[in-house]
This record gives sequence, C-alpha cells and structure tokens, in this order.
Amino acid sequence: MEIVIRSRNTLWVAIWLLALAASTILASAESLQDCIEKGRQAEERYLYAEALSWFRQAVALDARNPEWHFAIARQLIGLEKLEEACDELNETVKLNPAHAEAYTMLGIYQHKVKDDLPAAEKQYLLAIQADPKHLRAQKLLAELDISLHRFEEAQKLYEDILKEKPSEFDAYEGLGNVLLQRSQNEQAIEALKQAIALKPEEPEPYRLLGQALARLGQRAEAQQQLKQYQTWKEKQNRLIDQMRAVRRSPQNPSVWFNLGKEYLRRKETWKAIDAFEGGMEYDAENGAVHGLLGALYIQEHLPVYAQWHLEKAVSFDPGNPNQFNNLAVSFMLQGKFAQAARFFEIALDLGGPNPSIAKNLKMALEKLNPAAPPKEKP
Repeated sequence: MEIVIRSRNTLWVAIWLLALAASTILASAESLQDCIEKGRQAEERYLYAEALSWFRQAVALDARNPEWHFAIARQLIGLEKLEEACDELNETVKLNPAHAEAYTMLGIYQHKVKDDLPAAEKQYLLAIQADPKHLRAQKLLAELDISLHRFEEAQKLYEDILKEKPSEFDAYEGLGNVLLQRSQNEQAIEALKQAIALKPEEPEPYRLLGQALARLGQRAEAQQQLKQYQTWKEKQNRLIDQMRAVRRSPQNPSVWFNLGKEYLRRKETWKAIDAFEGGMEYDAENGAVHGLLGALYIQEHLPVYAQWHLEKAVSFDPGNPNQFNNLAVSFMLQGKFAQAARFFEIALDLGGPNPSIAKNLKMALEKLNPAAPPKEKP
C-alpha cells in the first residue's frame, strides 16, 4: 500500500512538473512573439536601438532562428555598427545557408564599404545560388561587372532580369548604362526611355540619356535631358536629406512632417500618409496635420479614416471652416447625410457665405430628404 501511495505521489509530481514545463514553454512563446512584434514596430519608426533590444531578447528565447539574427543585423546597420552587423549576417547564413538577402547584404558591405570586389562578388554569387530569382543580388553583381568593365556579363544579367521581370526599372537603367559603355547608343536610348517611363522621378536615366543623345549629335535634346536630370537630382537630394533627418531624430515630429510634405511634392500620397502618421505618434494634438491626413484619406476614398482625423482636427482647431467642411464630406461619403448637413452648416457659420460649401450643404439635404429639397443656405 505504501508503495502505491509513493507511486501516486511520484505520478502527481511528474504531472505537475510536465504542466509547469508546458506553461513555461507557452509563456516563452508568447514572450517571443511579443518581442518580435515590438521590435518590428520600433524598426518601422527607425528606433533602431529599441528594436535591437527587442530582437536580442528574441534571440535569447530562440537562438536557432536565423530571422532574429537577421533582424539584429538590420538594426546594427541602422546604428552604423557595420562590423557587428556582419557578425549577425554570418550567423544568419550559418543557420540558414539559403538566406539570399543576408549574402546580398554581406556583399554590399564588401562592395560599398570595403571596396573588396572579389569578396563582394563571392557573396553575390552565393545569394544567387541560394535563390536564382533574387533580383537584388543580380542587379548588384551587374553593377560590379560594370565597374570591372565586364560589360557583356553585365548586359546578360540585366537582360535575364528583364526576362524575369519586364517592368524592372533598375534593369532598364543598368542596361542603358551598359549599352552606352559599349557605344550602342540607339539601343541605350531605348532602354533609358523605358526606365524614365517607369520612374520619371529618378534622375540618373536623364543624365545617361543626355549622354547618348549628345553622341548622336542631338545637342538640343541632350541639353533638355540634362536639365531634367538637374531638376530631379535636386528633388532627390532634398528627399534624401529629409529621410536622413528622420533616421537621426525619429522621435522629432517635425522631421516626419517635413518628409511627408516632400512626398506630397513628389505626388507619392501613401508615402506621405505614412510619414504624417509617423509624426502623429509624437505630436498627437497637431490639428493641422490631422486635417491634412483627413483630406488625404478622403482623396484615397477612405472616409472612416478621414472622419477620425478630421474629428481630431476640429477639436484642436474649432474655428477652421475648412476642417468642418472636410469632416462633412467624410460623412457624405459614408452616406451619413444628417451629420454631413450639420457640419456643412457649422462650416458656413464659421466662414461666412461660400458657394462651394453651400452647394455641398444643398446636396446633403437633398440626399437626406429627396422629396422636398430645401433652399440653399444664404
């Protein structure tokens, strides 16, 4: 009997230990997921030191996962700790020999930082071997071939990329450059025009196109392309400066707002929205930016998002008739005509007679009561 009792006690202890172990594993899994999510959120806001801390905690919980080492490498690059980043990239490919992007980033380090072209070429080839469709490594290898005057090899790489992805801007630009180097000017012009059609805001194809046209004696056309190059180069430099400012001071809302304005000038609406939303994390009571985001969301046909921002805008800036008008428009787009009419009326009361807002009010009231459309408000 005593033996049975001891066996039962031992059995219950074993069951309890197993349950404890299971709960510990579950808690670790939850903690790991939490680390990853917080790390990614911090990385999206360019808070590299904070993200690095979270991803290092993820590695402490799961050291055999190459993606967490790769994530650490990204943060170290953001912090300009390149040697440490290379250690993490090497650990990534050790754990996953098919990690093409890690090989590519090691190649970039050897290519752009160390100027060790043979070492860079080796890493790019390893990336392509790991993933034959990894276009970034192929483009960088072609760029390296150009610097070594291996133009035929570079041309073949670019042509292979275009077979795989016919709308690849970088491949058209690179192909145009190679053909220019090989004095195949007319073919270069065709490739460069394709690049410009894909990304008219990128400056480099205009410069190369100007060179090709000049070689064919088309001086006026060449000068026009070089002027375009200067215009877009200045805009590109301004954008790069704004992006660097965000990376240097990611908790400063004004640099995010300036970046958003730059994207708006480039007509890149969604990038502008992302930048403005990034700044709102640190300046949530900025009525002007709430209003701007509301207008952009209306433009993108997302009235619920617009409403949220415009309600914030009018709460911080209750005397602005334009904000109330836009808020009313967001309700109109949702079919909420009573609310729309109320805010159009407020906009008119604040701003005085305005034919455009009066027309909006009339439309809202007609939608609300189509049988007896009211007169316009004076």
